[in-house]
Amino acid sequence: MSKQIIKQPNGKYCIYDTISETIFNKNLTKSEVLDDFRYIYEKELEEKLRNIQDIMLDIDKGKKPYYQFTKSYEEIKNRGDDK
Repeated sequence: MSKQIIKQPNGKYCIYDTISETIFNKNLTKSEVLDDFRYIYEKELEEKLRNIQDIMLDIDKGKKPYYQFTKSYEEIKNRGDDK
């Protein structure tokens, strides 16, 4: 994670981005810190879910979303539990 929670001298918190080396947000309560991270992770989750949808669309079109690493069900059906 590139974000750090840092307690400020005034007792509130700031979120520091270690990649850009900037303060992402400051003077936050504990609740506001949680809200900010909830927002950050919701955006990341939305992006990941879009990526998963794109992969499934590619599979449905007969494409190989994992290029040479794309497996068929026949190749993996005997590995682990069949659900």
